[in-house]
Amino acid sequence: MAISSINWKLEEMGRIIAYNSRLLTQLTPYWSCDPSSLLGSHIQAEFSQMRSWFEQLYWNTQNILRQIQEVLENYIYFQRGHPVQVAELSEVQQVCEMFFQLLTDFIDQFEMLYRNRMTTLMCILDNFPEYVINTWWTDVLRFMQELLKSTLIFEEQPPTIIRKDKKFHAKVRWLIGSKIETFANIDQLTGIATILNKDMVNKVKQGVCSEQAVSKIQNGVAKFEINQNGEVSAKLRECKIMLINRNGSKDSDKKIHEKFAVVFRTRIVWNNTAIDIPLLSLPLCLATHVHQDENLHAMIMWDYAFAAKDRLAFEVPDTVQWFQLAEILSRMWNNSIGSPLTDAHLKYLYHKIFFNANPADEADPGQFVTWDQIARANLPGQNFTFWSWFYGAMKLIEDKFKDYWNAGHIYGYISRNQARILLESQPAGTFLFRFSESSTGRMSIDVKVSMNSSLNVKV
Repeated sequence: MAISSINWKLEEMGRIIAYNSRLLTQLTPYWSCDPSSLLGSHIQAEFSQMRSWFEQLYWNTQNILRQIQEVLENYIYFQRGHPVQVAELSEVQQVCEMFFQLLTDFIDQFEMLYRNRMTTLMCILDNFPEYVINTWWTDVLRFMQELLKSTLIFEEQPPTIIRKDKKFHAKVRWLIGSKIETFANIDQLTGIATILNKDMVNKVKQGVCSEQAVSKIQNGVAKFEINQNGEVSAKLRECKIMLINRNGSKDSDKKIHEKFAVVFRTRIVWNNTAIDIPLLSLPLCLATHVHQDENLHAMIMWDYAFAAKDRLAFEVPDTVQWFQLAEILSRMWNNSIGSPLTDAHLKYLYHKIFFNANPADEADPGQFVTWDQIARANLPGQNFTFWSWFYGAMKLIEDKFKDYWNAGHIYGYISRNQARILLESQPAGTFLFRFSESSTGRMSIDVKVSMNSSLNVKV
């Protein structure tokens, strides 16, 4: 949703609020009048106009809130690694601040309407059910609470893998900015971060208030601060996870493949109402050893790429189509190496997964591929999975050969047999680098040594 579209609606809302404010002031003296004495007068027409503006403001408020929430959901989608366009957070904050102020003004007009006992008179003169006005009022108060909750975001997410022996950082930002000062003292606002498991995350999503956690976080209490640009944020610095309570599970495989989230809890008081706000991070994994990282990266890749927006934690599909996975693998390679995978690379990877397919056939975009094929089942004749092989190749290039890859000096994704055929027509001494098929994180050099032979050397 374009920020410009929301700005246009905010400008319209501001104009209507200004018109309505003048009408409220003009009509206040008539609150005690007998409705029958105003029938057919210009006062009745003005009451009718005021009721119409309240209705228009109600629907504008609902629509703008939904559009802001869509912008923020899109930002989270961007944080998951999806190639979506997102607005600068400074632009989003301007919109949120303006909407907060207009919504506050609208609430003030509702309060004035009730305080001056004009609701019944307005509804009688406009032949409109009063209970609808009362419903709008209840909804508008709820809209403000939703705005306060949804504008608290992780500007910087915690790392996708948190190890017990490593410190981590994160940053929470409140996009209503300095408007917080209208109802709270920023210097006294704090939040506390803890680690939640799947069941605890689902309870948070269901609105259940609980202090349960699988791990406390050292240095997990953060104070909100406001900078010179009016940005209100709380920084989690030098954090470390403490003792992890995995609910007594003795299943080592379940432990390794378990996902968690950081929850940042804060409390505010608005309109004499205490509001608890739990902010959930993106899914993450907890590790005790470096050697677990490879499998945990696979879990996070699959989750971030294929999980539905409205899922229960941390549900993911078991099966996706090849074109979906190919897009993700290419994007990962591009993010790590600086260039996407080519169609030839992806064809090779397709046949590595679907090893029974004819090598001459093109990849079938609609072919279904399962999580087990990617990260659980070993490749034929090997003691490693497709993911282990792909991840090892990517890390090898990223850590040692990125410049050579981007310069086109490494062939990489080609089989030993294909390399032999390719070298047959080349002069002696010609060689190419490709990824080893029998081990992970290594390359092989295929060399044309004579007219009738070639040499393969693993490095």
